[in-house]
Amino acid sequence: MLKTTADTNRVILKFTPYSGWDNLCNYTIHRQSPTDNSFVKIGAVGANDSSYIDNDVICGYTYHYAVYAHQEGKNALLSRSNNSTAAPIHKSTVQPAQLVRATVQDDNHILVEFSQPVFQKTPIDYYTIEKSADGINYKDIFTTKECCKPFEDFSVDVHNQSYYYRIRTADVCGDISAAGNIGKTILLSVEADDDENVNATWSNYQKWDDGIASYQIELKDINGMYNWTGENTFDDTTFTDESNLYNQLPQVCYRIKATSNNGTISYSNTDCAKGRSSLFVPNAFTPNRDQTNNKFVIIGTFIKKFEITLKIVGMECTKARLRRKERTCMLLMHKAWTTSTITIAEQ
Repeated sequence: MLKTTADTNRVILKFTPYSGWDNLCNYTIHRQSPTDNSFVKIGAVGANDSSYIDNDVICGYTYHYAVYAHQEGKNALLSRSNNSTAAPIHKSTVQPAQLVRATVQDDNHILVEFSQPVFQKTPIDYYTIEKSADGINYKDIFTTKECCKPFEDFSVDVHNQSYYYRIRTADVCGDISAAGNIGKTILLSVEADDDENVNATWSNYQKWDDGIASYQIELKDINGMYNWTGENTFDDTTFTDESNLYNQLPQVCYRIKATSNNGTISYSNTDCAKGRSSLFVPNAFTPNRDQTNNKFVIIGTFIKKFEITLKIVGMECTKARLRRKERTCMLLMHKAWTTSTITIAEQ
């Protein structure tokens, strides 16, 4: 005789042993769930056992059970028990998905990646991505039944705001998980100081369970490629670059690359400091046609225009020429000049 007892998220089966065979082999457990058209074998126990626990039940559904006794031998016989029914006590076990990373992509949107729950008993129905600007007030921005397709968020301002993301999971029982771990993007700010240095500060990435291994500072070159220019520990979010304002670029641009201890990467936005306009004026030249310092050449970068006033003693400037493309002014003279005044307008 079979008796079933409903327990929390499981059903306990107990039955009386079969008597009458000397060669009893084992017992098989059969169950009919709400989605089955007939009884399906779900397990087996030995000839000396008289109980079984079914942990593979969900949502408090009603299940029907039967036990078969099996005889050993070529022409073995079967003996079937009565049917017994139980509806387990349902308690939600749905787990949140794991947010792998949130990272700025192409300097204009945020990519969110996640993975399915590690310990999840009931089948997942859908995933919901939530977003917040302050880490307190969240709203749903995306729902998907597919795991684990990356989500791209274009409703962002990556140059002025960092964002928090987290995932909730819903199972087929209608239960919704607690919020999972957060992913908070990195916001980078770059400024040039009066000493011609570039100072970068950024917000911490949050929140990898295994922690942050390092922050790498990357500099954008003239081809649009990012190259390593420095590295900080996990707790240092400032960097000073003393070498890049006078590099003949209209601006110097940086981004931050955060790496977790297991190798996951998240990038910040790209931020830039304006390059410095500069003008280099020689303090002497000798126009004596000896092929050394014969010309008075002014070299500048990112200068829209400049004016030069010369005071000549007894001689006259014979030729002045401005090569606009190279931002260079070249004066050819017969004799040395004595004083000059330069007026500059930056581009």
